[in-house]
Amino acid sequence: MVDEIESLILCDQYALVIFLDIRDAFDNLNVDSGIQGMCAKCLPPHLVRWYAYYLCWQSVTVKIKGISITRSLTWGTPQGGHPVSLGVEPGI
Repeated sequence: MVDEIESLILCDQYALVIFLDIRDAFDNLNVDSGIQGMCAKCLPPHLVRWYAYYLCWQSVTVKIKGISITRSLTWGTPQGGHPVSLGVEPGI
């Protein structure tokens, strides 16, 4: 798509682009739904396994007054500098 837009601009033609921002999309992705969505898009199995591992091994640790608790995350994806999940809809 980027090549097509650049070609239009270089040929002095117009390019219309619409950006969609889904509120809380990162926070509301259900990990299982994300993996199923990748499989439904027929992505290579090795890529699905890699991304599933990336999503499934997230954890958060909170430490307050010397007490530390770690929990695994089952919803959401890390934001900023993460791989792009293709064709995956948030599980709202």
